[in-house]
Amino acid sequence: MYVIDDITYRDFNPLHTLASDFYPERTIVSYSFSKGAGMAGLRVGAVLAPKDVMRSIRKYDTNVLGVNVLAQRAALAALETKSRWLPKVREICRRNQDIIRQAASKVPGASLPVFPSAANMMVIDVKETGVNPERVESMMLADYLVHLRAGQYLSKRFGPRFVRVSFSIPTEQCRKFARAFPRVMRALSK
Repeated sequence: MYVIDDITYRDFNPLHTLASDFYPERTIVSYSFSKGAGMAGLRVGAVLAPKDVMRSIRKYDTNVLGVNVLAQRAALAALETKSRWLPKVREICRRNQDIIRQAASKVPGASLPVFPSAANMMVIDVKETGVNPERVESMMLADYLVHLRAGQYLSKRFGPRFVRVSFSIPTEQCRKFARAFPRVMRALSK
């Protein structure tokens, strides 16, 4: 048996434990720089595994060109300086989660199914408000220039219940969300 441990959100969870600590001989670890290091769009990540496992999965590598040199250097710099930037990122995320929780608490029927989040985003369940998440997404962007995502793009079954809000952003932008979200929810619930 092989274990695939996708640790894309590991940087946000100080209590994360690697599966390879328990089963190193058959664990494949995948990591992305897009979340913790804020390098979304650069398409850089890594796969780690024992040598024999890497040899067997290498034939499935469809990206023979790799990523550009800028992305590679940025990823290396992120790894080399992680001890300096990661504590600040975690601090900002904790503060921003509290701001989002306070904003959601101002909306009757809205709730946070998971708090705190160990990723860089959380969902706000809006089902009990009767407001369509797609309308929330549209109005937040059109009227307040705040981008959140309606849940339908993640889940056909549960998507109509929630909006997804990222919090690994500057705190002032999170406050902008907090001012706008209750207003939008009031306007759409009429």
